[in-house]
Amino acid sequence: MMVLEIVAVGVVVDWLEIVVVVMVICLLEIVLVVVVGLLELVVVVVVGLLEIVVVVVVVLFWRFARPRAFDLQVGKPSVDLQRSIECCVFLINR
Repeated sequence: MMVLEIVAVGVVVDWLEIVVVVMVICLLEIVLVVVVGLLELVVVVVVGLLEIVVVVVVVLFWRFARPRAFDLQVGKPSVDLQRSIECCVFLINR
């Protein structure tokens, strides 16, 4: 009878160990999912901010540093472009 009790206690302990190991694995998986989700959120926020910075830089470049080939307010070619075209036409006709 004592041997059966020892075996029964051993089996219960084995099952408890299995349950504890499974619970620890599940908890680790939950922690891993949360950490990966937070990292993904950080990456999305950083990429979004970078997109905003790129758009602002492009808009500022377009506003201040682009070549003034056409005067968009008047809608006619600038003087430099007009002179270049006249020079090309003169050289072609020559």
